[in-house]
Amino acid sequence: MKKAFYYIPLACAALLGFSSCEKYLDVTSETQKQATQSFKNIADLRGATAFLYCRPWYTTNTSVREITEARAGNLYVDGVTGELITTALFSEVANYNNIANSWASLYLVITQADYIINDYVKTAIENGVNESEAKACEAEARFMRAAAYWYLANLWHDVPIIDDPRNHTLNPLTPPHRFEDVVQYAINDLIFASEYLKDDTKGRVTKDSARGMLARIYLMAANYAMGNHFSNDYISRNNAGSNSGLADNYFEQVKKLCQQVVEGGYYSMLPDFEQLWRTQNNNNSETLFGIQFIPGITEWGYTSPLNDLAYNRELTGNLNGGGTIFVSYDMLKSFVDDGAVARMRGSIAVPGQNYNYIGTHLSAGSWTVPSGKTKVNLKKFVVGSSKDTDGAAVQGNTGLVSPMLRMSEIYLMYAEAALGKQQQTNDAVALAYFNKVRERAFSKNIQNFVPATTITRDKLFTERRLEFFYETIHWTDLKRRSFYDMDWILNFLNNKLKDSDAETPFTNYASWAYTYDPLLYPTGKGWTNSPRAQSGYKPQAVVHNLPAGSYVHAVGSTSNIWCLPYPSADVTTDPELTSAPINYDFN
Repeated sequence: MKKAFYYIPLACAALLGFSSCEKYLDVTSETQKQATQSFKNIADLRGATAFLYCRPWYTTNTSVREITEARAGNLYVDGVTGELITTALFSEVANYNNIANSWASLYLVITQADYIINDYVKTAIENGVNESEAKACEAEARFMRAAAYWYLANLWHDVPIIDDPRNHTLNPLTPPHRFEDVVQYAINDLIFASEYLKDDTKGRVTKDSARGMLARIYLMAANYAMGNHFSNDYISRNNAGSNSGLADNYFEQVKKLCQQVVEGGYYSMLPDFEQLWRTQNNNNSETLFGIQFIPGITEWGYTSPLNDLAYNRELTGNLNGGGTIFVSYDMLKSFVDDGAVARMRGSIAVPGQNYNYIGTHLSAGSWTVPSGKTKVNLKKFVVGSSKDTDGAAVQGNTGLVSPMLRMSEIYLMYAEAALGKQQQTNDAVALAYFNKVRERAFSKNIQNFVPATTITRDKLFTERRLEFFYETIHWTDLKRRSFYDMDWILNFLNNKLKDSDAETPFTNYASWAYTYDPLLYPTGKGWTNSPRAQSGYKPQAVVHNLPAGSYVHAVGSTSNIWCLPYPSADVTTDPELTSAPINYDFN
């Protein structure tokens, strides 16, 4: 079973020897001639689409994670230095590596997808490739392009839509397009993908992958409509009479799409949450879309370095480890208060937890998280040593496929769509799906599982935060909620909700120190004290100063939480980036 899961990585590996692959991004007559000569059968074309699953997403896997998790308050930051603290405080600057790397990675996905959509598919059909099979490849590219625009819209809000990289090369002065047009563009791509994709080899996206991603974007659009943000022309173009009506339509679409994925039966949740984060289960039944890093190699761009998150290098057999990214007090307290052991074990490394599948190279034959740190490390994405992974993990590479869309999100998106504009719901299907995710989280202490009988907005918000910790999702949830409830979001980010409700679970102590060690402090249930400020601590002072009705993009997040600063190098080459967003011509 293990080897069957490696299909896409092997296809990516084949492209390492396909010398023209990255050169196709260069706009020259020679490379276009190479393209014409290359795509003579479906294997050539599927080789090009396989490349979309790995190398272009490389820095998304690290930089986007750090940006989104720091902004969401999920990571501990020391209150003094570094990109993480300023990201957590919403005071990023345009020359940050994470900002430049994220932007470049996502536009690399788009550029490569554009070439496949505009050129390679047409060339393959002209060379005699079956049109239906070629269209399926185009659908893969459109799926990837839409996923990249989803991230860009969540991080920068208004961004340039690049249809043709050659035109952009000739005229790089491109203003951003409106957020709502970026949303519509991604929706159009995913509608195409949901029609032309098919059930495919493990690791390739399918019709249900497209439906799931489309549901994610519809959910974002529904929240935007709840805040009355869509323009009249957008509303008219989507056959709705108002933002409110459009929101209702989108919520219904989300439910329909999620139901199709569930009833399709192609994907299902794994019984054990921990098993999602093992290389032996790459491309498992729960993963609708994953970044296909290649097991067992060290080639830059095709590897996942997330073993860096490990407690120490001993755990990984000296491959990587001992990183300085830790769980924030709030995130940790949410796991502890929730009490779901399986999900907590799979997500964070709490002292005393034993993993019999990690540390098999050690004399004990397993690994128990030791005492000795005041803060808690991450466990999710940490796979251990080469022996633990049957040779998949090597220096600088976990060999783990990074899930980017999972079946549990399908269930929780349905629940949120059923909630709609209400503050709570007793919808039977939504409750069944919500409880299915929670029951899996409690699979190792099932006696503590209490099925929910009502889903509230805050309960769903917390469940998603716990389920998708360090998967780039929680910041997008915060941004979506800000579309219709900005005051709540600003009070959460600035740790003000506790001022009116001392018992609120929604606090933001990202840069406060804590000590949690159940081995040393069992009588305190692991805690030794409350979170506390440390030298250099700066409280959050997040603001959103866009005038009501204004959609002009602020240069950076000091005045607009919807957007990061554009990368400084890109603003230098394209000063139009900082101008007001323009309409995209869909005709």
